[in-house]
Amino acid sequence: MVSSRGLLLRDMQRVFPGKPATPQEELDYLLSRATDPLIELGILRKMTLDQYDFLITFPEYVKQINFYPDFPALPDTAQLDNARDAILPALRRMRRDGFVPEAALLSFALGRLYALKRSWTQSNTQLENAVRLARQIGDGRLEAAAHHEIAAIRIYQGRAAESHTSTCFAWAVGGFRKAGDFANSCAASLAQDVYWVLRRFTPRITVNRTRELFRASGLSKNGYQQSADDIETFYDRLSRI
Repeated sequence: MVSSRGLLLRDMQRVFPGKPATPQEELDYLLSRATDPLIELGILRKMTLDQYDFLITFPEYVKQINFYPDFPALPDTAQLDNARDAILPALRRMRRDGFVPEAALLSFALGRLYALKRSWTQSNTQLENAVRLARQIGDGRLEAAAHHEIAAIRIYQGRAAESHTSTCFAWAVGGFRKAGDFANSCAASLAQDVYWVLRRFTPRITVNRTRELFRASGLSKNGYQQSADDIETFYDRLSRI
């Protein structure tokens, strides 16, 4: 989770619009302009007035149990382009001025935004940047989230059989667990389990691991509201594929 600097001024700027008068106000303006559309797209979520956190995806191949799923219609193209145009100058400014936590979160967000546009190569590049920056500041949660997204992107690029795809899933699950984020760890475990079953690996070990994660954490799958009994039924279905 990243706390943006000086965003308390943002609401005042909306009431009293005008050009930023100081470097801090300019920074606030760039960040607020970048984050607002990302919240609307479900890429970031607002925690407090000046704090934002990431949201990981529920991959289409998990929903459809198919490495080559039918993607739903793209969100409004103009909305995606406007969000990209807002985030790029903010990201460049964060990198230039050394605001690494903000740059890491925005790189992750841009990677997810490119994924919504089906621009897999650009998405992978930004997510790799997020991994590098997250490691630089020791943000294990964000690094795990980026690895989760990279794994899904690699599947959509036709690279499911490559070992690095499986490794990214393992890094995501392990990273979330190490950081104490059991909700996202459960979500990442489910994505990994479906991946292994579709690869025709024996699912029993990983299935049991994820069941225990759910029971131990007492949490639903990152907001997807599936109980442990629902997971049991889901895995029974997977075991028959």
